[in-house]
Amino acid sequence: MVEVLLKETDWDSLPRSEAELRYLPAGMANEVDGNAILENLFSPIGSGLENSNVKVPLYDVSSIRDELSIDRQGFVFSSLSTDIKESMAREEMAAIWVPAAERLLQDITGASAIASFEFTVRYSERSDDPRKTPFSAPASAVHGDFGPAQFKQRVHHLDAEAALQRVTGSKTPRRWRCFNVWQPISPPPYDSLLTVCDTRTVSADDLVVGMATAERPGEKFDVQLVGFKHRAEHRWAYCSDMGPQDILVFSGFDPSCDSPYRIVPHSAFLAPGCPPNSIPRNSVELRAVAVFD
Repeated sequence: MVEVLLKETDWDSLPRSEAELRYLPAGMANEVDGNAILENLFSPIGSGLENSNVKVPLYDVSSIRDELSIDRQGFVFSSLSTDIKESMAREEMAAIWVPAAERLLQDITGASAIASFEFTVRYSERSDDPRKTPFSAPASAVHGDFGPAQFKQRVHHLDAEAALQRVTGSKTPRRWRCFNVWQPISPPPYDSLLTVCDTRTVSADDLVVGMATAERPGEKFDVQLVGFKHRAEHRWAYCSDMGPQDILVFSGFDPSCDSPYRIVPHSAFLAPGCPPNSIPRNSVELRAVAVFD
């Protein structure tokens, strides 16, 4: 089945480079303690659990951007221009960028409403920005952001539930689907980029999930973490010519599908050929539940 689907994308005709991506170990069970996934997720790029780093080809899809589809590969590159600036406070960035990103996502998906949450500003590991925290670095392991325990039968995630309440009130959505939206805000070239995996090349056995407890000031809450084991059929894509006007939208979870739920695995990676004195990459992102009535 995978071989037939891959004929829609002529991967061998695309420019490609190589990078090490950090997967979970091949022998890991499909359901684990979430702390094992967490340990892998927030280690610096180039480190990780023993035997989990895999060198993979990364295909540059810059030349076929217009041929990509949320419902085939699971991701699209689009354009979004706003007045956001790196020097702004986080709240000021969010006030400008989040509504614009929500409108774009609604246009792409045809959703009746967008419930976004977890707006985040990411700072490159090389960045010396004082706003940087241990959790604001690019996530440098292959992962997803929406787990089946919290998004399959109903939305049972603290921040996502609050976002849905804001846009739907007490009404239960008839259908929903989850998405990630990511955009660089610093000038290129970038020391690290985001790569996404064609969701059609991912199998149920690749998926690893685990519950963990997250903390922030004044509260603790449960979150299901999502990681992946390597499979040779995975096809990884990136866009080498991305700039601050470009934006990446990709599928986070589709509850109407069986495992692996149309999740697009993704990871930061060290950009090939980037000059050592380049400006560290900063970016903004959000997670969202698209509601279809």
